[in-house]
Amino acid sequence: MISIKIVLGHKPQQGGLYPVRIRFIDGKKVKYVGLNMLVEKENFENETFKRKADNSTRRNQMITKHKLRAQELLDEFNLKGNPFSIDDLVNAFKGNAIGSKVTVAVFFDEIIAENTISNKLGTAKAYHDTKNSFYRYNDQKLTFWQLDNALLKKYESLLRRDNNQNGGIAFRMLMIRRLFNIAIERGIIDRKYYPFDTYKIAKLKSIKNKRALSKDEFNKLKAVCLNKHPNLQQAHDYFLFSFYTRGMNFTDMMFLKKDNINNGKIEYTRQKTGAKLSLKIIPVVQDIVDRYESNSVFTFPMLLRTNYTANQIANRKKKLLKKYNTELKQLAKLAGIKPDISSYVARHTYATLLKFSGVSTDIISQSMGHSSVLVTSNYLKDFGSDFVDNANNALLDI
Repeated sequence: MISIKIVLGHKPQQGGLYPVRIRFIDGKKVKYVGLNMLVEKENFENETFKRKADNSTRRNQMITKHKLRAQELLDEFNLKGNPFSIDDLVNAFKGNAIGSKVTVAVFFDEIIAENTISNKLGTAKAYHDTKNSFYRYNDQKLTFWQLDNALLKKYESLLRRDNNQNGGIAFRMLMIRRLFNIAIERGIIDRKYYPFDTYKIAKLKSIKNKRALSKDEFNKLKAVCLNKHPNLQQAHDYFLFSFYTRGMNFTDMMFLKKDNINNGKIEYTRQKTGAKLSLKIIPVVQDIVDRYESNSVFTFPMLLRTNYTANQIANRKKKLLKKYNTELKQLAKLAGIKPDISSYVARHTYATLLKFSGVSTDIISQSMGHSSVLVTSNYLKDFGSDFVDNANNALLDI
């Protein structure tokens, strides 16, 4: 007697959200299969998303579909009358069999839909764009067991023919690898057909240094005169605020609320990793915050209300970020420094100048809210140890 139920995972993931899973129980044996949906614990009850949850109607339709499919599979096993285990049912639910006839194109669409419903719009777009690129050169009927090393090499060659560079090619291959990994997890294809053991994406990664300002360049940008360019004040403030708040990224600045600022500290949760950060407010940061005092719940005039949909937030972020990056290039020109500057340069500059001042990588990692020291090491991998050994000036001198 196998029972089936939709439940939440025991531990929260990014941003404190809980994963939605389908649970199979046979006596004392329990199996879970993730449904690639996340939700606040308080917005899920009795196998159902509450109305307050984002896209509750569509997501409830999705879990109903998953549970109905699981129940139909269980009924089929029972009707056949042959002995079967909970593992047989779970494997059937994940994708039936090795060498499945599920096409790569159909699975792309499924994963795009799941990420869209879960409001992971950036991830959905990455899969969507990769699918469009991949099927410029490949048959829509392609199955996973046909997606091998030779096909990936051919795809790479065709991308190069059309003037794609290493960075762009690597991104496409990473998305295909992620898709293949999910297909393995769901039982659509066996691990032995995995093409990325022999096709190495690492060879495609760019060796170009991540852009970070030197101490001299930063000081020039900081001191730039804006008397004749008041339209650039906001971009200037955002860049300095980001730098002096341990490289806070644009998305976290956009969502930063006044409630996050109390008793001389900024306390917030990173949108990207769910890491909770607390940092002391220094005078330059307080001056910037005071400059944008308003009746809004948000610290900066980026989100003008609290009831944006996920799509509206994504579109507004894209528009604001484009404007910000354009203005940063204008600021760089005024400061007499290289113009290849963007919002993330503040974050890279913070990390780099800390390293130059002799701060250890693990401390930098903690200060930036990275998920691991490996992420921080990737930020800093292009800078040799001699820079740290010879560094004499502390960041606080800036």
